[in-house]
Amino acid sequence: MWFYFSLVSALMSGFGNIARRTHGSLAEPAELSWWSFLIGMPLGFGLLLVSDQPYYTSHAFIAPMLITCLLNSFANVMQYKAYKYGDASLISPITNFLPIMLLFTSFLILGVVPSWGGLIGVILVVAGVYYTSVSGKHALHHPLRQIFRNRGSRAMLITVVLWSIGNIFEKISLRTVSPAFLTAFQAVITFSFISTYLLFKLKLSGKKRIKRGEQVMRRWGWHIAAISVFGTLGAFFQFHAVALVSNPSYPLAVKRLDVLFTVVLAGLFLREKHIFKRFQGALIAVLGVAIIYIAR
Repeated sequence: MWFYFSLVSALMSGFGNIARRTHGSLAEPAELSWWSFLIGMPLGFGLLLVSDQPYYTSHAFIAPMLITCLLNSFANVMQYKAYKYGDASLISPITNFLPIMLLFTSFLILGVVPSWGGLIGVILVVAGVYYTSVSGKHALHHPLRQIFRNRGSRAMLITVVLWSIGNIFEKISLRTVSPAFLTAFQAVITFSFISTYLLFKLKLSGKKRIKRGEQVMRRWGWHIAAISVFGTLGAFFQFHAVALVSNPSYPLAVKRLDVLFTVVLAGLFLREKHIFKRFQGALIAVLGVAIIYIAR
């Protein structure tokens, strides 16, 4: 069942990526993250109310959830900063290394060792999706070289490192808490951390804050709402998938198919080029997903 949850999460993430590519915002990255969590919280609590699972079985989830929220607060701000200062074609390939990093963090923190089939599958997914997200735009090594030159690329690398650690603590939290509960309250706590950050960073009066918020929502409100809704749903299904497996790198590898969904959606809605050329890597990624499914 985790496999299907991961696929749905990847699809939701693909729609969210399209929204990120089209909002074109020059607003403060932390502000965009703040608005996205503000909009996503009601949806998170709606999912919690319709869930028939017990909210939690013990209080052991509190510490790892707080650590996850703190890491995700920085990661979300850095993600928006990456898309602000770097081209999407340079930024998106870097996210594909998350499953590889998760293999290391899963071993270091959880002591989980992947099977040979699972390891090969993860590597094939990363290689195929990386090629898909680069093909038609740059040489394969170009996004990696830009990590040392481009501010946005460095921000996304930091984001991926934070995700690789935060996802492990999410897995620990899910041992004693339901995915719906984690979705809702992680949004609330992360929102609180980002709010505290903005209070100190943006030293504006009350009227100026309201006016600034109105400007952000007037220009990019629908895009931020789309990012928030698809991000919340993606996290919800991702948590369901992670809760069902011992190694979180497997569902996160399957979720990297969001890049393939993004390619398809970009071709349909944004009329981007090189769509068929990018599917050369898609075949490798799909093979990797098949191996992960068989070796799970």
